[in-house]
Amino acid sequence: YSRTKLLWQELPRAFDQADRLILLEIYPAGEPEIEGVCGRTLAEAVAAAGHRSVEFRMTAAEAAELLAKEAKAGDAILAIGAGSVGQMLDRIAEKLATREGTHARH
Repeated sequence: YSRTKLLWQELPRAFDQADRLILLEIYPAGEPEIEGVCGRTLAEAVAAAGHRSVEFRMTAAEAAELLAKEAKAGDAILAIGAGSVGQMLDRIAEKLATREGTHARH
C-alpha cells in the first residue's frame, strides 16, 4: 500500500500506452491497508486520467479468465505485480492452449 500511495500521482498516467489495462487488488506486502489506496480506486483514477480501457478485477483468477477469453492472436499480455500475479500468466497460457488446441508456451 505504501509504495502505491507514494506513486499515486504518477500511476494514473503510467499505463497510457497500454491498449487495455486490468488492475487487481493491491498486494499488501505485510503492511496494513491505507484508506483510499486500493486497486478499485486506482482503476478509477486511471480512467479519470483518460485511459481508454481500464477495468478492475478482484482476483487474478477473474483477470486470467477474462484475458484468456478475449485474447486474440498477436496480443501480448504483461503481468506486473507481487505475490501470485506471475502465476496468472501460466493460467492464461493454459487456457489459451486449450482454446486453440496447442501446447502452452510461456
